[in-house]
Amino acid sequence: VVATLLLACGLLKSSMAMDLANSLYNYERLISANEDTTQLKAAILSKLGEDAMSPLYEALCLKHNWTCDEELVKKMKDINEAELKTISVKLEDAVTNAGDTEVLDCMFEKARYLSKIGDWEVSWVAYDEILNKEKVGTGKKIDATMEKARIALFNMDKARMKETVAEAKALNEIGGDWDRRNRLKVYEAYYLMSIRDLKGASKLLLDCVATFTCVELCTYKQ
Repeated sequence: VVATLLLACGLLKSSMAMDLANSLYNYERLISANEDTTQLKAAILSKLGEDAMSPLYEALCLKHNWTCDEELVKKMKDINEAELKTISVKLEDAVTNAGDTEVLDCMFEKARYLSKIGDWEVSWVAYDEILNKEKVGTGKKIDATMEKARIALFNMDKARMKETVAEAKALNEIGGDWDRRNRLKVYEAYYLMSIRDLKGASKLLLDCVATFTCVELCTYKQ
């Protein structure tokens, strides 16, 4: 029902991750309606394979009782491990030979990759490591918190959505810039829609119409 509210507003047809969230919602809707899911399932599996999303693939196989392709899992995990090893090497080099900015960039790269492949909990921890790191500016903390909010949104985890939006708003009061404040209104609107506060969500979205920049969640047209 909550996802229906978002879909009705066209807000789940946004970034690559949101497109997948949209497809997964529609897949479950078709199952509930006892309709054919063959084409949609194929599209979902194609996307999972394209981005080597092994953690999410295995979770979905378990959830929906899909036949797990062990050869595909191995292929995807090999890609994941190679990418994470590359990032780890870069991080170690940055710690040894570079400065705080380069180290932070590598930490973000790791957290974002883990999120990209659907390793949600490990990605969440990686973002927390950024937030708990010394000498991290308020702007970067806001970025990490908003990226955690996107993980919560993908999974429709309303408790975490509420928590991360509140944290981002508090950080914005300390030292947020105009762009982050503006984009955060869209994040908060998503949360408000999830709890069916459509009036509050509408007000926030209307506030963003003239200066919309939150393209990581949806396009201006959407």
